[in-house]
Amino acid sequence: MNCVQYKTAADFDALFNQLAQKSEGRNPESYLERWQGLWQRLAQEPPEPSLLSGMAQAGAMSKADLSAGLRVILTGLSCGRPDFSGIKAPCRRRVAIVAAGNIPGVAVAPAVAQAAAGCPVVVKLSRSEPYFLPWLLEKWQESYAEPAGIVAHPWPADSPATEALLSSAETILAFGNDFTVWDIRDTYRRKQVFGFGQKFSIAWAGSSEPSPEQLRALAHDVALFRQNGCLSVQVVFVHGGKQETLDFARQFAPVLDDVARQFALPGAGLQSRQIQDELDLLGVHWARECRPHASCVIMPEKFQHEFMRGGCVVQVVPGQNIADAIAQIGSYWPSVQGVSLVWPEAGCREQQELWNQQGVGYVRCAGQMQAPPLDWANGGIELPRAVCAG
Repeated sequence: MNCVQYKTAADFDALFNQLAQKSEGRNPESYLERWQGLWQRLAQEPPEPSLLSGMAQAGAMSKADLSAGLRVILTGLSCGRPDFSGIKAPCRRRVAIVAAGNIPGVAVAPAVAQAAAGCPVVVKLSRSEPYFLPWLLEKWQESYAEPAGIVAHPWPADSPATEALLSSAETILAFGNDFTVWDIRDTYRRKQVFGFGQKFSIAWAGSSEPSPEQLRALAHDVALFRQNGCLSVQVVFVHGGKQETLDFARQFAPVLDDVARQFALPGAGLQSRQIQDELDLLGVHWARECRPHASCVIMPEKFQHEFMRGGCVVQVVPGQNIADAIAQIGSYWPSVQGVSLVWPEAGCREQQELWNQQGVGYVRCAGQMQAPPLDWANGGIELPRAVCAG
């Protein structure tokens, strides 16, 4: 589809109407079953070289990082089904999604969930990630030869076309930094707007002697997508005191560095060395167990927000208990998206429930953070019910 032709609100009105007409008679469960079958198949195949090349160039990520990450994303999307109870099907609300480009496929799950409910969906892609969703839509068309009910294109953020799209929509799902979300809410305050702003994730380690498999799984939770996603682990709280934390950090640092080197872009070592020089000047300890460095494990006495740098820089700090970890995070607690558990298997379920009681809805065993299921309620917002009940 030639999306350049859409420039005015009238153009997007016509596009939304066209998508809605082509969605007539869609069965939500059958639609999702086919999508998940496609994702499951694609997760088992090597990513196409042309896709990886385009994504790597646009998003400044390595092909190794993207190849591993896309497989994880597709595997997660293959699980879970949104709840359609209470929705008067079909839901015909015009949905526009403003997608962020920090990690691949931010808009995939919400777009498919809303389209399954019958909504016409138009996605404004980020210029730093304009490939993944259109590629999936091509694969859908090749596999099923029927409309997906979704159109995606990287219209510039400040273009008349983007303004026209958002003016034509009835519901806007906005992904991005906090300023982007605030600006869209303020500009389109009379519309139904759901914002998904900046967040970060943490890990909760219950032992100073984790298994090698757990350490490597946690390293993937940190290193995938250059540590840029809301589900990327930025800080590890170790249940214990200074010695337990030191032991954990010394074990984790070489494992993280090995994974980070596999996913790194040229120059990653220079960035880490610059951070390490800064830490030396500040008198902050960091793990020196491996060289050259493609990552940095910092060991401050308490959590410090200013050390959340991305680029495989992670804090490892002691936490007496969950309450202590939350207290250290302090005013940043509402920005915590999820928790990765590095915990003995026998106590995992109990720890998950304890974090759930603190309001964290996304708690996973280490290695599963970047694989949210299709029905994940990001920010506590259950799609498509939240949109179609409005």
